[in-house]
Amino acid sequence: MDRSETEVIAPNSIDEQPSGLSDYVLNNEPSLNSANPSSNTAQDVSHILTDIFKSLYTKKCFDKETTDNLIQSSKGSSGHHKKCITQLKQVQEEYKELFNEYEKVEKHIMQARARAYSADTRNLKRAAGELSAERYAQLGLPAVDTSFRWCVDEKLLTKHHLIVPSQIFPPPRQRGLNAPKECSAPRFLQPTASSQMRFSLEQVDDGYLPKPNSKTIKKTLTQDSRGVEDDGHLSSLSGDSGINLSVSSHESQPGYDVNTFRKNKWRQNMNQHERMEGRKALANLAERHEFLKNPRFLPLTDPRGAKLLTKGQNQYSSYKADRCVFENIPTSNIQYFKSIPEVLTFNQWKVGNVYESVLEFRNESAVSRQIRVLPPKTAYFSLGLGKFPGSQGIVAPGMSAHFCIRFMPDALCDYEDQVEVISQAGTPWQVTVRAQRPPPMLTLTETLQCGHCLVGGIKLTRLPIKNMGGKGRFCLLKKSSWPASNFKTIVNPSALEVGVFQVRPALFDIDSGESTVLELYFSPSRLGVFREEIVMVCDNCQVKTFVIEGCAENASVRLVSVSDGGVSEPRLGEIVDTTANHLIRYEPLNALSFYIKQLVVHNQTNVEIPYTWHVLKPNLSSRPRDLIGQAEDETTKNLDFYPDEESPFVIEPANGVMEPNKQHEFFLSFAPRTVGKHHNVLHLLLSGVPTNDDDENVVLKPPMTAGSNESTTSAARSIKSVERKMSNRSIEYREVIGLEVEVKGECVPYSILLNPPAVLVPGQVLEAHTIRRPLQVLNYSMSPICFHWLMETTNCIVAVDPPVGRVDPGELIELEVKITGSKPGKLETVLKCVVEQMEEPLLLPVEATIKGPEVIIEDSKLDFDLVQHGFPVTQFIVIRNVTQLTANWILSLPDLEDSSEFRISPSRGELLSLQSCEVEVSFYPAVQRSLNTVLKLDVERGASSCIEVFAEVQTPKVCFIESVLQLDETYLRTVKIASAQLLNQTAFPTEFHFGAVTGEQASVCDVQITPNSGMLNPKQMLELKVEILSKIVGDLNQIYLPCIVDGMEEAIILSISTFVHDLKVDFSIDNGGKSVTTCEGLELKFSKPLDIGSTPKVELVMENRTAIYTTWSISMKHFMAPPYFAKSEYRCETSGVKKADRLQLKQTPNLADPDSKTPANVLAEKVQHMLSDGNGLGFHLSSTMGVLMPFETKKIEITVYSNMWGNYKDILTCSVKGIDPVDIPLEVDVRGWPISFKLPAIEGRNPTIRFGSHLNNDPPVQRTVRINNNSPCDIRIDWRTYNHASSDDKQLVDFNIWYGDAFPLRKNTHKPPNRRKTTTTQYQVDRLPSLSDSSDEDDDVRDRKDKALMSSNSAAPADCTCQHSPASSTIDDSAFHSVEDSLQIDEVSDLVHVKLDIHEGDACDIPHEVENKQIIVPSYGEVAITIWLKPSSIQLNKNEKQRSFGSYILGYMSLEQDVKAVDDCIRREDGNSINPVRLEMTSVLRHGIIDVEDDDKEFVLELSDILDEEGGLTENSQIRSFVLRNSTLSTMSFRLKVQHPFFLFKKEEMQETSTIYLPASSNTKIKVGFKVTIDTYNHLIQCRQGKEIKGVRLQSSCEGTESLIYNNSLSINFLNGSSTNHPLEASVFIPEFTLRGPDVEFGKCFIGQPVYRDVVLRNLSPSKCYWSLDEFPQSYDRKLGEFTFKPREGVLPPFISNFDDPTVIISICFVAKRPQPVKSKYIITGKFGEYGQMLRVSGIGSYDGAHEKQ
Repeated sequence: MDRSETEVIAPNSIDEQPSGLSDYVLNNEPSLNSANPSSNTAQDVSHILTDIFKSLYTKKCFDKETTDNLIQSSKGSSGHHKKCITQLKQVQEEYKELFNEYEKVEKHIMQARARAYSADTRNLKRAAGELSAERYAQLGLPAVDTSFRWCVDEKLLTKHHLIVPSQIFPPPRQRGLNAPKECSAPRFLQPTASSQMRFSLEQVDDGYLPKPNSKTIKKTLTQDSRGVEDDGHLSSLSGDSGINLSVSSHESQPGYDVNTFRKNKWRQNMNQHERMEGRKALANLAERHEFLKNPRFLPLTDPRGAKLLTKGQNQYSSYKADRCVFENIPTSNIQYFKSIPEVLTFNQWKVGNVYESVLEFRNESAVSRQIRVLPPKTAYFSLGLGKFPGSQGIVAPGMSAHFCIRFMPDALCDYEDQVEVISQAGTPWQVTVRAQRPPPMLTLTETLQCGHCLVGGIKLTRLPIKNMGGKGRFCLLKKSSWPASNFKTIVNPSALEVGVFQVRPALFDIDSGESTVLELYFSPSRLGVFREEIVMVCDNCQVKTFVIEGCAENASVRLVSVSDGGVSEPRLGEIVDTTANHLIRYEPLNALSFYIKQLVVHNQTNVEIPYTWHVLKPNLSSRPRDLIGQAEDETTKNLDFYPDEESPFVIEPANGVMEPNKQHEFFLSFAPRTVGKHHNVLHLLLSGVPTNDDDENVVLKPPMTAGSNESTTSAARSIKSVERKMSNRSIEYREVIGLEVEVKGECVPYSILLNPPAVLVPGQVLEAHTIRRPLQVLNYSMSPICFHWLMETTNCIVAVDPPVGRVDPGELIELEVKITGSKPGKLETVLKCVVEQMEEPLLLPVEATIKGPEVIIEDSKLDFDLVQHGFPVTQFIVIRNVTQLTANWILSLPDLEDSSEFRISPSRGELLSLQSCEVEVSFYPAVQRSLNTVLKLDVERGASSCIEVFAEVQTPKVCFIESVLQLDETYLRTVKIASAQLLNQTAFPTEFHFGAVTGEQASVCDVQITPNSGMLNPKQMLELKVEILSKIVGDLNQIYLPCIVDGMEEAIILSISTFVHDLKVDFSIDNGGKSVTTCEGLELKFSKPLDIGSTPKVELVMENRTAIYTTWSISMKHFMAPPYFAKSEYRCETSGVKKADRLQLKQTPNLADPDSKTPANVLAEKVQHMLSDGNGLGFHLSSTMGVLMPFETKKIEITVYSNMWGNYKDILTCSVKGIDPVDIPLEVDVRGWPISFKLPAIEGRNPTIRFGSHLNNDPPVQRTVRINNNSPCDIRIDWRTYNHASSDDKQLVDFNIWYGDAFPLRKNTHKPPNRRKTTTTQYQVDRLPSLSDSSDEDDDVRDRKDKALMSSNSAAPADCTCQHSPASSTIDDSAFHSVEDSLQIDEVSDLVHVKLDIHEGDACDIPHEVENKQIIVPSYGEVAITIWLKPSSIQLNKNEKQRSFGSYILGYMSLEQDVKAVDDCIRREDGNSINPVRLEMTSVLRHGIIDVEDDDKEFVLELSDILDEEGGLTENSQIRSFVLRNSTLSTMSFRLKVQHPFFLFKKEEMQETSTIYLPASSNTKIKVGFKVTIDTYNHLIQCRQGKEIKGVRLQSSCEGTESLIYNNSLSINFLNGSSTNHPLEASVFIPEFTLRGPDVEFGKCFIGQPVYRDVVLRNLSPSKCYWSLDEFPQSYDRKLGEFTFKPREGVLPPFISNFDDPTVIISICFVAKRPQPVKSKYIITGKFGEYGQMLRVSGIGSYDGAHEKQ
């Protein structure tokens, strides 16, 4: 096979990532520059290895570039160098092999997790059933068992010391099972008459196989349990196509379990949907064969039959074999018609299509004649209606009759049939109809070679195929699977699995002249040569056998030889590698030298193997190698292999591909860079080796290096595509260590010494003087060295003489070091000696001190001390040269810009060796200052020196720190104290004193300063106290205070300036964080209306802006609350109470003390006292008078108490002594209702009355609600009832109009007595009770009080009708009626009022209604109202189960005229001007509803159930369970009723039950049954006669069966007259059978010898069939022959699924008695009205021995 057509399989790429990193990785991140993983699901753990192993892991190994360079440099070198290169390459190969092995283990675990996840998902769906997986988990159901332990290879994990599932999970417990019983072959494996008739006994001669023997081959329909999952039929290779295919019996296999096979086929290969689709396909196929029979084939006794136009022929007798034989006398065969064409041929067709062609018959005689054409005998050809040129089927001479021939193929084989033409000629003649396609011819050899492949791997071989013949479709099968009964049950169109081979595709089409590629996959699992036979079946029924061959090998390599010493043996006690099998030693080398050895490795397999050499660190052991080999399996499991990036061993080539069965040369180099012993192991890793448990090679996974194998990239890319095609195979690949070579070498360092090792010159060396020091170089190394000394010329001259030389081993050389200083200072340098054989040069440190000329100043400093301005001073200094060199010097003052005040004599000069000189320095002060500078002595080429120069020049001077004294916050007649500072700026002491105050305003104020005079010390600052008292208000800026100082020509002046303020008080109001600070226009008005019962607080703030004492007082004009003094011992705390204080345990009040009260009672008493004036509002002031201190801020808390709505105005007067009184207007707007309902309600929501659920016809329901009035005014309330607007109501606003008073007082409205004491009102801490306060009284006590209150206000409820006008007008009817409407109208307004409100509902008193339309709630009193729910006023629709009603009532509050307006301080609105009180109402009205839940089953029975086993009439029934559920909140009463043949079952059958009472939210279980009786059969007869029966219909299915469908209902009749129905349906299957082969022809039979034929009677319905065979009277003469049948009656089992065999084989025996034709007719009937099947048999006797059966 061409190499280009073969692919080698490589490992797949794994995209799946592990679930996450370990806790160690997350909690121990490395503190280095290595990259961290990008996410928690990353696979990179290099930073962990780096953190643990440090440099051992981060060192670089020999990459591919380094190895290539070493190989290139090894050309022409010694064999030792080549050997090192070869070993280095081998080490890199082994490294990659180990790394790939570990990668394989990781990939296997990932794939196992993926497969386990898929299996667990399927198991969870199967366990959850109809529930979702999330819902299954939420219900807390038991979890499914994990499948991970079955998907992972525990041997592989144990081999690499990993935890396996069996160590964590216990083994599954074995349950006790009975021994399996031997079972007979299932019915679907037994042969049937149909199978025997539809398949021939001989194979088709296709030219490839030898002709089979004529012996009968036993046929059995089998199905291979290992077949494909597709349950359909190949349309082109179906067994029903009439192809003569022989079917071999199913070979028995060990372990073949029939029950398991049927279970797998039922549950895996066919679900409910596939069975239905399969039945439809079979029904469509049956329709092609069971078409309407041609009437010409019917018997003559049948009225629908016709007579043949044939004539009798003369016969003559003759004797043959001593027997008389009658034969027809031949006549001349003259035909009057000619067929055009003579042979009708179809050349191309497709299965399933219908093809037509016209056959023409031309009359060639001289007269008009009739022609009759009989249809073909096979079912593949059919004859259409003829087209005649004239009527009566007469064809004139020369004219033609045309007949349409239809061809309906079900396969691509050849077909042939005849059309018999009957005319007025003597004998009929036949026209051949033929269908024949050109056979295909493929260019494919009989033996398919796959070549060699590694065990466990996959090899792909592509075979090009070209079709040189006609178009064909081919199918590949196993040799053992041929012949096949059904192709699609054993053929996978995508691939054919044959042992270790796989052929793709298994089903393919090739047109004429086209080509395709056949892919052969060879995946052996063991060693050896494999041969398999396959069969190729063409769609034209040709069959040919092919042989596939392949050879399996294991990857194996061998070290053949090693140059220069070969392989060494370890010494006794030597530490060697644990797993290496070869040892190579190198002789000691010096650093940066190398030696090469050559290695020869032989590839012992016939397969190309990619390889990689890896250089690894050895796993050392001191045991002998023979003992290591014995324990190799134990040690290799615990070994870790790490690459050695700094190894001196390099092998080349490092990677590549080994040619099959060839030797390869590798060069191993030993090139040490560092000194020491080097020990490594070279691993030759063979890549792309499939996993094989039988392979003895070590499988490891070394870490991947940067220079890993690159030659296998193309192979890996091609193998990935192969594995994607083989999706059903899971093959793991690995890297195998083919060879392990241990290498050792030693690097000896160079030994070179310098004597002395450093040159240190003691003392100091004068500048420009040269000194010399001796130096020796000694060579103790193994080879000579060449050296070169470098000269140092920076700031000095240091050199070695001679600078270049050579030192032999064991010798020395004398040198001299020369040192010359050119600059004074420290000389420190290092001389470098470059040695050619050493990477680092030799270093010689040199140290010396260079000294120049030195001049010193003998005086330490030059101090002129304190100098008075204008007087010069002189000082002397001495300088001296302390060296033997001449020194030039100069003196200067570098820090002074102007040095004219100093005179130096002399300022420069020259000093000889050890000479000194005296210098004069004079100072002439020109300005007053403090002088501090330096005098510098500079020496040429020497060090400089400095001395300090100091002088202080001063004159007397005094000043104020601040000459202007600015005073702030000065007030009238108030002493202001300030401070001033007097400073002496010189070092001389002086005296001072202050004079009299001067200035224009000196008379309007008093000024005093302390101290007035004194002495100022040098640099002293004196603090002065200044006191001023102002007598006027305004600015003071003309006040001056002089100070006279001795020694100063002029006095210094202190100026005083200030502004004097008068008394000022600011008023502001703190209202919720918003304050007003101006007095003009100050007004207290709440931004938002206050709620009734709330106690808001505001603060009046008075702030004294001055330092003046004063008094204050405040008062209210109208609503001043009286002072309150609590008598109780409890303190009523306000809103400032902390939560922690409220949680503390409080003292229980003393019940024996009548004055003891609870905090709630104290608060209620306080509120009552504050509102005792009856105004509805009161202001309480925390303080009314007091003293206002200087700069004091006073806060007066104002608390508002209210219990009535309205607008309140008042004036707050503030009086402060010294300023005019301030009036602050106050305005409060109080909103809300003093009305509250004694109903529980959520704060912020309207109280709600819930009537609950009631039936539609229930009596009215009453609810009583109590209303409290907490205000000092009587309130009249008018109630209006509204229903909430529906969702389809598009109205937005209500247009309300009324005339006069909207809510006038009704005549029958009285004020009830006030039964509640005002002192019992309970208030909370910060507000009054809400509208939804609930009473603490019992229900009985409240009902008794409500009845007492209603007795005094008894009045019939007013009638209310629903108003559906668009405006939803709320006009009171009393405004348009006369005085007879019982209205008392005190005042009538002439105005018409109009108001627009938001539309929320329609006014209606149905179904909710308020009994009292108008009530008066007295002040601090209570009234009860009654609300009704009338369920009978609403009529629900029949289809409406329930209806929810939401209503609300609005209470419009009205007041008397005297409380609406009080002077100008109170204004109250009522009626429509304020928001009404609202009370919500909800209720639900519903029909009696019963929910019916069935058991998700169906009533399915068979008509055959009316007969018992003995054949007598009986009844059979089926009972189902139903659940009746009452989901309402009331008890339901009803009866159940069904109609025959349905019945209710409770201990006995019944048609109607008694009354059932089902409580609210409960259920009950009932049983409903259906039975079949003789009436069911009568219904079938009536339906077939066309009669209509209520609830019964006859239904036909696509399979040709019939069933009776009963439709009825379960009636639920409630006691109130309503009812509901639940549909019921039942199906009764009608028996139906069919006969295969209704015409049985025995042909010529030997007289007296019985001949047998079989026909098949098949049941088509799920019901049993009772059949019997009857003979037509006088059908044939038994003297000519006799027909016998066995059996003649029986029972056909029902047809449930395709695995059942609902057939019966009827055996027909014919015994001929005379040599004459015998024909007979029989009919097969059933007991339940099945359609009868006609059976026609015929035969003829013969004395010819050729017809005698042996």
